Amino acid sequence: MKKILLLSVLVLLCVIALILQDSKATDALKGKISGLEAQDNPFDDGSGVILSWKPLSREHRVIQYRIYRGVSPDSLFLLSQLEVDPKLGVLGDKLYFYDKDYQNFYNIENAPGKLRKEKQQDAKSPIYAAIPRDPKVLAKLIPHYTVLGAIKGREFYYKSRKVVDKDKSTFAGYNASQFDFMLANPVAGNKYYYSVLAVNEKGGFLPHADIASIVPTDNRPDTTAVLFSSYIKDTNQFDFEWKPPVGSTDIYYWEAWLVPKTLWTVFEDNQARNASSPLEGNFNSWQAGSIKVFEQMNDLVHTIPDYFHTVYADSAKLSVPANLGDYRMILGYSDFAGLMAFSGGKAIKIYNSSDKPA
Repeated sequence: MKKILLLSVLVLLCVIALILQDSKATDALKGKISGLEAQDNPFDDGSGVILSWKPLSREHRVIQYRIYRGVSPDSLFLLSQLEVDPKLGVLGDKLYFYDKDYQNFYNIENAPGKLRKEKQQDAKSPIYAAIPRDPKVLAKLIPHYTVLGAIKGREFYYKSRKVVDKDKSTFAGYNASQFDFMLANPVAGNKYYYSVLAVNEKGGFLPHADIASIVPTDNRPDTTAVLFSSYIKDTNQFDFEWKPPVGSTDIYYWEAWLVPKTLWTVFEDNQARNASSPLEGNFNSWQAGSIKVFEQMNDLVHTIPDYFHTVYADSAKLSVPANLGDYRMILGYSDFAGLMAFSGGKAIKIYNSSDKPA
């Protein structure tokens, strides 16, 4: 009887131990973000990544989501943070973060002196605080990004050091501490790793999400550019005005085409084939029977919300079709990888200069 009782007690203790162990494991995972996904940002040069994840419920009293990025799964550094009202929480089913347009990479004011784990992380955690001032760490990371650095004029002009590369190329060298900050974009073809964790109103760092990875790619531009064109008969000139597409910073040049309506079905077929092939090839067989009106380089120096261009047919030696009303004007544009997109197709406004609106 005593043996049975002793055995029962041992079994009970084992069950209790397992329950406590499971409880601790469950507590450790409370607040862990789920559903983290990393996707390539479409229609760009490969410098953008879209992150999405399922936000935690209001009971977690989250005040901030912290986003981490790295070029290896064992070292992710703080990239940015999203502030949240702990009472309201997040109303949607997903939260998004766009890693593009040059996010913060290195800031001398908050950069630790050496490699340091993020707060409340164990020894095996891949989550680190900001990128440190350690030049060895920076040297490993910088080749994986397009980096913009901000440095004071006096430092730039008077405090550089001569650096000679292996191929005898000469550069002006600066210490990392001389930069006020650095911004960085991902580079197409490189692999990046991301994670997200939540911080509650008590300052507790909740478990980080499972790491997501992505290799961003250089995609074909989108077809959202809006073109307006007109032809002034007595001066024999074309006037153009257009709004660029979403990824206008990745446009290398613009061009305009007169496309006869007889080729419109061919144009639409080519458009569909281009849309189904965002990473390579240009389908533009409609150009064989069309007329190129102009081609010009994109202005990347100035921020221009609208673009204008005028073509004088006589000086451009452009033969304007007598049946111009049977043509449509198409705006084409190529990115720096040579991938093209086309938009437009609206009727051309035709009038004399005396009829031109004031």
